[in-house]
Amino acid sequence: MDFAPSAVADDYTKRMRAFLDDRILPAEAAYLEFRAARRGTPSEWELPPVVEELKAEARAQGLWNLFLPSISGLSNLEYAAIAEISGWSPVIAPEAINCQAPDTGNMELLHLLGSEEQKQRWLAPLLDGEIRSAFAMTEPDVASSDATNIATRIERDGDEYVITGRKWWTSGAMDPRCAVLIVMGKTDPAALPSEAAGLKDRPEAENLVVLYAALAETSKEQVLAEFGGRQFSDFKPALADLAVEKLAPIAGEMRRISADQAYVDSVLRGGTARAAVLAESTMRDVRAIVGLLDS
Repeated sequence: MDFAPSAVADDYTKRMRAFLDDRILPAEAAYLEFRAARRGTPSEWELPPVVEELKAEARAQGLWNLFLPSISGLSNLEYAAIAEISGWSPVIAPEAINCQAPDTGNMELLHLLGSEEQKQRWLAPLLDGEIRSAFAMTEPDVASSDATNIATRIERDGDEYVITGRKWWTSGAMDPRCAVLIVMGKTDPAALPSEAAGLKDRPEAENLVVLYAALAETSKEQVLAEFGGRQFSDFKPALADLAVEKLAPIAGEMRRISADQAYVDSVLRGGTARAAVLAESTMRDVRAIVGLLDS
């Protein structure tokens, strides 16, 4: 595997290193002084002004939201080099380039899964660095670094969800700019049923069972006969393994075809020719309607 960075990634990395050396590291003294003066007071969590200055400079230099491929154009591998550089000033640098936890993960969730309303309300200002967010995972009564132990329940009630649980050590919650909090909980904590009738009113469970059955080329009943009574912590890894097994050959074939540029070009040319034939009658009618003469 070729781990050499692309020209774009190499440029980002060099500029990030220069920004770290020239602006971020020299700003650490002012940052720490501001924090120390307010420790133990109501303003302890206020952001030192120097960070906002760095954010403005980073954005002007194009060193902004580099964690998100749809914005930066960087792969995870290419972004890793930039993240490593920001780790030399772990408190200041990530926020200076708007790549700080837990906001990055929360922004990715909103970007991939959020509704348009949610994106406008929270994702846009997060991407602009105007607000902060929090992520509530850790719980006092379970070893919640293992997400399968999470005890918080999220239950539908009409058009709303009721969250029942206790969280602590919530990353980002104390920041006065925190405007949205993403909570990790279980919407369906019960074990899988042994019969299909038990999937009634459990759409999340039924979707996964149907997906497994389709990939395994079997029935829901047979899937439940195998996994009935077991928790999602057992079923989901099995589903993931099956998906990889079934889809890997398709991905491999796509990579093989994509690497054959001559074949890709021939397919595109053939498609263009067929599209032209199919469109000709329609285009002839359009020309007649608008008064154009056929050549």
